[in-house]
Amino acid sequence: MPYVSVRLIGKLSSDQKIDIAERIAETLEEVANKSKEKTQVVFDEVSSDNWIQGHQFIKGE
Repeated sequence: MPYVSVRLIGKLSSDQKIDIAERIAETLEEVANKSKEKTQVVFDEVSSDNWIQGHQFIKGE
């Protein structure tokens, strides 16, 4: 069973999460022959004040 973790800065709406999860599951089914019904997608929404690249905070969009 595929497990996909999506980490990003900021928040997504529920509709956006569903759309992204469906597209990921469909891609895994088409490319890797994995069941989209068994694909798990987890969203980790990180505040920009907790994400640093180099020595600077990343600016959220």
